[in-house]
Amino acid sequence: MSMALGGYGRADQQSHDEAEANSVFLQIIDPAAFGGRAAFDQQLRALRDLYESSGTLDENLRFPGRRAWLGRERQLRDGVELYPGIMEDIKPWAEKFRVAMPELCRSK
Repeated sequence: MSMALGGYGRADQQSHDEAEANSVFLQIIDPAAFGGRAAFDQQLRALRDLYESSGTLDENLRFPGRRAWLGRERQLRDGVELYPGIMEDIKPWAEKFRVAMPELCRSK
């Protein structure tokens, strides 16, 4: 649905000429609007504890947010690896808005 809203639907053959056709659908739910944030956190902790104590922790089992937190720890430790070419893609925007480009700390 989000691809069609952005003009990249299957019926639009012109969109296939573009190098990238990215789309995002984001649904945000406020737990406070339902049972409250404290109740949500309690239930989430209980599910996490059940998952972690199951003895079946392998990479095929997923708990929402776990991979992101592990990735965050890795990025804080080792730095953020950017998609190839991303710096060249954002350079015109940095120039347009007069924002200094960050220096790359290291390359791989």
